[in-house]
Amino acid sequence: MKPHRVPEDDKYLIHKSKRTTREKLLKAINSKQTSKELGSTAAKFKEERRQQLENIRANDLNQNLALEGVMACNLVA
Repeated sequence: MKPHRVPEDDKYLIHKSKRTTREKLLKAINSKQTSKELGSTAAKFKEERRQQLENIRANDLNQNLALEGVMACNLVA
């Protein structure tokens, strides 16, 4: 099995995800939230980002499996 490789489009999405998370945190900091609220906000954004990355990996895996299925059908035919 090939090692996991992130396509260029997904690299852009990951970078965009990091940037938007950072921007949200900066907005939260600038709005003078308490440290407890800020911690929960950071945890929420981190969880959102983890979920986005997990979805990207799942999509990539599904694409690889579909491609391998097509290749297997071609070998059988």
